[in-house]
Amino acid sequence: MRKWGITACQVVFYIVVARIADALVDWLRLPIPGSILGIAMLFALLKLGWIRLSWIDRGSKWLLGEMLLFFIPAAVGIVNYGSLVASSGWQIAITIIVSTAAVMACAGWIGERIAARAVDGAGAAIGSGAANDARTANAAIAASGAIAANRIAANGANPAKAAGSEGKVGA
Repeated sequence: MRKWGITACQVVFYIVVARIADALVDWLRLPIPGSILGIAMLFALLKLGWIRLSWIDRGSKWLLGEMLLFFIPAAVGIVNYGSLVASSGWQIAITIIVSTAAVMACAGWIGERIAARAVDGAGAAIGSGAANDARTANAAIAASGAIAANRIAANGANPAKAAGSEGKVGA
């Protein structure tokens, strides 16, 4: 039972970071999504040592393990946009495929660079700074996915609501 409490507190921490990032984006009228600012804030907190990876690791693992569950409301909500899917379905599918491939390629490239730096810079020492950078980056990436999934789950498949601050980029 204690483990669930720790995990729940860590998930609440991610939600708080997401809300703070959204509020900052709105308040400062930044042209970036709140989720991007949130991942940058989380990465900075981890890198500066203000929080430890072990303090948020359980929450990250749980959110990653249950991420598919968070996308169900968005997938079910797409039923409301049947005409949009019918008219632009192939464009939406191509966009999803290309953007997914781009994210996978970038993540793979960054992961290889971090792994190479860990081997070159520290003689493959597990506790090296580069290895810690990789774990920190993975935790931040997990958090950003969780933040985005949380926003989608909270707002359903409504693109205007799910975009949050992102919908105000051009404003």
